[in-house]
Amino acid sequence: MNWYVRASKASYVGSCENSFDPATGDSLIPCFVDVSDFAVKDENSIELSEDEFMTFVSEIPQDVQSAVKGHNISYFFYDGNVFVLYDSNSDVHYFFA
Repeated sequence: MNWYVRASKASYVGSCENSFDPATGDSLIPCFVDVSDFAVKDENSIELSEDEFMTFVSEIPQDVQSAVKGHNISYFFYDGNVFVLYDSNSDVHYFFA
């Protein structure tokens, strides 16, 4: 990802479990419009290595680290300057922007 330049490192903003209104599907964080927008960005994401991900992310909060410890983790970049840590064991996306 040598082509990507960011002024500051991304910070944790939420997960797929707490970032969408359960009644409407609207996003509660500025990364997405709604769950459909999230789904489109997920399908068009770019997979990153852990080292690439950590180049762009300030830190992974301790509670997220604890939740994913020992799980199968993947890292992604979504259009709109969103970095995602995906825990396939729990099927949870953690968003950094």
